[in-house]
Amino acid sequence: MPREWLIQHRAGTLAEWAAAEASGPVLLAGERAYITDTKTDVVGDGVTKVASLGAVGSGTYVQVTEHPPMPQQYWEAGDTDWTAAFGRLFASGATAAYVPPSATPYDISTGLAMPLGFDSLELAQGATVRATSAISGPILTVYDITTRRRFGKVSGGTWDCNELALDGISVPWHWGFELSDTVIMDHTRDGVLIGSAESPSGSAQHKLRNVELFRTQFTTLPVGSRGIVIHRATDGTCVACIVQSADTSFWTNAGGNQFYSCHGWNSANGTNGTTFYDDGGNNDYFGCCADSPNTYGWHIKQWNVRIHGGFSLQPIPGNDNLATAIHIDCGGPGFAGVIKDHYFMGGATSRWLKDFDGTVPYPGLQVSGCKTENVTTAALGGLHSFNDRMRVDATGRPASVPLTINADASATADVMKVLVGGVQKYAIDSYGVSYGIAAFYNNIVKFGNGSAIGSGIMSGTGSPNSVITANAGDGYIRTDGGVGTWLYRCTGGTAWTAVI
Repeated sequence: MPREWLIQHRAGTLAEWAAAEASGPVLLAGERAYITDTKTDVVGDGVTKVASLGAVGSGTYVQVTEHPPMPQQYWEAGDTDWTAAFGRLFASGATAAYVPPSATPYDISTGLAMPLGFDSLELAQGATVRATSAISGPILTVYDITTRRRFGKVSGGTWDCNELALDGISVPWHWGFELSDTVIMDHTRDGVLIGSAESPSGSAQHKLRNVELFRTQFTTLPVGSRGIVIHRATDGTCVACIVQSADTSFWTNAGGNQFYSCHGWNSANGTNGTTFYDDGGNNDYFGCCADSPNTYGWHIKQWNVRIHGGFSLQPIPGNDNLATAIHIDCGGPGFAGVIKDHYFMGGATSRWLKDFDGTVPYPGLQVSGCKTENVTTAALGGLHSFNDRMRVDATGRPASVPLTINADASATADVMKVLVGGVQKYAIDSYGVSYGIAAFYNNIVKFGNGSAIGSGIMSGTGSPNSVITANAGDGYIRTDGGVGTWLYRCTGGTAWTAVI
């Protein structure tokens, strides 16, 4: 009976178990097995061979979980770490592998390469693959750039770069690859690389779920390091991924991707430069958090990026009044995007410098439902359209629910302004009085100065003399007037002069 069969099915005669354990015990601690000729159930302890284990249970076959081949099956005398065992496993012709839990890491001295023929590599929770020597690339490379592999999966466990492997997991060319429920520790360059610049074409439809990247100590991050990198890989999803280990948490130069509940952060002062870097365009961020960067929360360089909900958090006093939450530096001819229901939250001693800025024009940006707190220069809080030709369509809106603009009750506060070429042309003050800026300039008439109740152009029936108090220069239209009694100009107080 093959040794692999014994390990997978946990059953065999005493002679078969003896042959399988010629190089040492095969049962890990807690794994159950069955000796068929003595009808004995046993439980491994990781040290003792099956024949020497005491009987447990009733002596009837116990069903156990079956797993694909494991690296333990490929360990050979003379191996000093697990590098060669993993290599033999990948070269065995198997299509899947399982790495069981272990109290000690699976140490490797060179990076591992999962071949094209492999469908799945699963690490148990409690299994850690750890680099023990300098590795100039990834600790694990999945497939290669000779063939674009469809699907495939790596899941579970921990990959410990140990500040020796430059990168975590790399998938250079794929279609539909999945990485899930995985921890990557202490990389010094890139944590997860999806796609590559060297592949013949782009990758697509990756699925990253519950992937966490972190450092064992809250130390200064390697300059230029990145967490999750989406390179020439489109139409993919990142769900519930956390990066606490990189100068740039999430980096992409590809479009059509969606990020859900992703969170980038680091608690060491001034070490997380940018949380989300987007040079791809047409990407969506749902409920994502930019946490404690010292430069930008989002650095957006391409068109049509949409931020739905989530928040930008600045809790680090060392970053006080230093970082901008959303920075647009669009390299295209224009910018269309959405910032919706986003919360910009700083602290009393850890303020955002700005909630938003940009270095080039960004027409078409739509903003709604945003809130700011402890932001030195706030541009977005409370806006419902920004830097666009705003249109409010109240079709079908009942008269009992009017469109409303709320502002502080200040006599000098302008609720809304219209600027053309940077020059103010029209405004509505906090008393709801409309007024222009220059008399008969570009067909805009000056309607009072907007500094007191009643200023501007008013209307009503009857003469305003001795009835309506206004400022000098204010106007009054008499709706029941005729020639010579239709338009009046206030000369001060309740004194008015008919002008038309």
